[in-house]
Amino acid sequence: GCSVGTFAAGQVVVLPFPFSDLSRKKLRPGKLFTCHESLPINTAGLLNKAALQQARIAVVEMIQGG
Repeated sequence: GCSVGTFAAGQVVVLPFPFSDLSRKKLRPGKLFTCHESLPINTAGLLNKAALQQARIAVVEMIQGG
């Protein structure tokens, strides 16, 4: 599959996510679309093919304004 640095398409990664006041960060799972390879802390799971395809379709629809 596709990869971003050491992470592959479909992986759920753990990222430092800032609080709304930007005072601190906490680790949160997230679906990675693009980022600098130094940002993810670890992987938290892997989407199956159907879920990955649903995510791709949803992103394309958002970008296209649908």
